[in-house]
Amino acid sequence: MPLCFAYDGAHIYTTTDAKPKSTQGRLLKRVRNILENPQVSVLIDHYEEDWDKLYYVLVLGKAVVLEKGNERGRALTLLSDKYPQYKHMDLAEEAVLRITPRRVRSWGRLPDA
Repeated sequence: MPLCFAYDGAHIYTTTDAKPKSTQGRLLKRVRNILENPQVSVLIDHYEEDWDKLYYVLVLGKAVVLEKGNERGRALTLLSDKYPQYKHMDLAEEAVLRITPRRVRSWGRLPDA
């Protein structure tokens, strides 16, 4: 499933955001799945017509739902800074997830950091 994310150098953060869905926040199947089994994978891929520039990064890690607190607020700030659309959404009731990478694999021509 596609997701918007922010990375702070240690963790990946994402939120369920306020786009229309049949259910919201913690009720979403993906959030319930994480509460039941926090082992997750995130695939970040980059496509270009020039196939010499293709790459992906696969992150295997553990996810937790951030209920409240400073880290949740910081995660939402990181996401809003990266995705200005979030600044106009009410994310107060949305799930915020922190993913701690355990293993990272990559392929292709990654850009310089």
